Amino acid sequence: MASAVGQGEKLKEQRAHVVPPLPGVFGNLQDAPKFREDPESFKHADLFPVFAGLKPLILQPQGSASGQPAQRSPDSEPRALRVGVVIAGELTCLPSYPTNVIVGLHECLMALNPGSKLIGFLGGPEGLLQGRCKELTAKEIKASLNLGSWKLLSHGSCRDGSYEKERRKEEAIAAAKVCQEQRLDTLVMIAGPKDLSWAATLATCFVEEELCQT
Repeated sequence: MASAVGQGEKLKEQRAHVVPPLPGVFGNLQDAPKFREDPESFKHADLFPVFAGLKPLILQPQGSASGQPAQRSPDSEPRALRVGVVIAGELTCLPSYPTNVIVGLHECLMALNPGSKLIGFLGGPEGLLQGRCKELTAKEIKASLNLGSWKLLSHGSCRDGSYEKERRKEEAIAAAKVCQEQRLDTLVMIAGPKDLSWAATLATCFVEEELCQT
């Protein structure tokens, strides 16, 4: 038994030193990314009409002539952001290491402005609605690389039911209140299909009901 525990600790240490390669499409994190519009219109416009006129953006490789650079003031550093993050969904629907997404998000925020803050919500959607959150430190984020999400934030899933905004309005109001209290510029959902649909419903309510600017 002791031998198995020792091997597990050794594997954990080895795994912590593996740095996943950054996809070439991102290039230098301090450079503004380039995007192009997907020719296909937003799908499921019947469920989310507020987004019907939008076209998905696709990242372009650095140096691509067709990509449109993000607008950035040449005279100033990008402002510090407060970004919320939620891990939502059933275990089988999540990435193998969802915390690696948080590691990458944190690195990007620090490259843009070291004063940015990453606010993690505990326990998935329920934690968001109840405002259970904490500011994630660089030390604990780095320690979560290549490991499960459960120690850092854990996870959860939204309640079953319709994704019509009328049936989710109370949840949207609660989420908007938390976003305002935490002064979030944006909210990132690391989620499976079910919870991404839930997040899209919240976003629809945020806009149509003018609940908040997050």
